[in-house]
Amino acid sequence: MSEDTERSPLATIEALEAAAFRVGQVARRLLAEHPGLPVWEIRPRAIAYSRHPTNSAQLEISPRDTDAVRAWAEALGTTVDVKFYDNPARSHCFEYHGAECTIGGVEVSISATRRPSEEEITAWRTKRDQALADAEKDTRDAGDVHSADTTAGGHGE
Repeated sequence: MSEDTERSPLATIEALEAAAFRVGQVARRLLAEHPGLPVWEIRPRAIAYSRHPTNSAQLEISPRDTDAVRAWAEALGTTVDVKFYDNPARSHCFEYHGAECTIGGVEVSISATRRPSEEEITAWRTKRDQALADAEKDTRDAGDVHSADTTAGGHGE
């Protein structure tokens, strides 16, 4: 289907139903194959567009804690991505642990967050600030080398 082609309303509904069916099948399969893994919340989602050839079939699993994200990721043969979010103005820091894979045409994501201890927050901020200072110094040093190169008859002439 080209981008100029529209689906009929009925074809769009059929595409939605097919995506929803796939999400349901994958969700049932995962729950049956991994009964010991925790599930606090599950969010199945299917989307079909009448003016776009893409359908979306997604399944979000929230096991509530980050250790369970790791267990799910291991069971599904994927890895966990950890991101640290920091908003010191609101005294709000948290770690996001997420894993993603595709099963049977369904995008599966497992995620949870945790609040780090004050010591962990301080250590993370110190490391971040040092990395920023190092990057700034490297940028300055690179500029100094380029300036010296162009003024000393280097390649900048």
